[in-house]
Amino acid sequence: MKKHKLFSVTALLIMLFGCTNFIQSESNSSLAEATTTNKASELETNNTNTTKSAFQVKQNKVERDGWELTVTNVRYAGQKYETEYSSYEAVDTWTIVSINIKNTSGKRQRDDDAWFSFLFTELVDSKGKKHDSKERNYKFNGDLSKPFTPGEVRSVDLLFDTPKNTVAKQILIGTDGFDQITLKLP
Repeated sequence: MKKHKLFSVTALLIMLFGCTNFIQSESNSSLAEATTTNKASELETNNTNTTKSAFQVKQNKVERDGWELTVTNVRYAGQKYETEYSSYEAVDTWTIVSINIKNTSGKRQRDDDAWFSFLFTELVDSKGKKHDSKERNYKFNGDLSKPFTPGEVRSVDLLFDTPKNTVAKQILIGTDGFDQITLKLP
């Protein structure tokens, strides 16, 4: 009976040790793969022979691949924010960041093919705390699915549910490479 228990405990330990090593090696290989991917992404961004250009960040504006995003305004709207078509209610207060989206490519293009995504946008406050974007209010008339014409500018309000007296300092905009671009807020 003692041999059977000893065998079971030994087998269990071997299984746990083997699984732990497997998980560690998988996580190490994933880390190495992510590092390689990030380095490749950096090379792609910095290499002038690639199809994607580098991000051109200037304070509250970023340009890349025929798109320009500019932060135009930050305001604090209280617990309720109402537009012509919608009403939004915050748990605390809304911090609203207005952004202009401009097609600078010289040709028609769709924003869903762009390098940015407002789904993964975060606001950084004066204490360094991050707040996820909760709502988006597109402020232009017309069909959202219609491509941007050359030079066309459309605006969007990004709504962040923040504690009272929050002071917004930066916005982090998600990119197609799952990175974030940091823009200072006016």
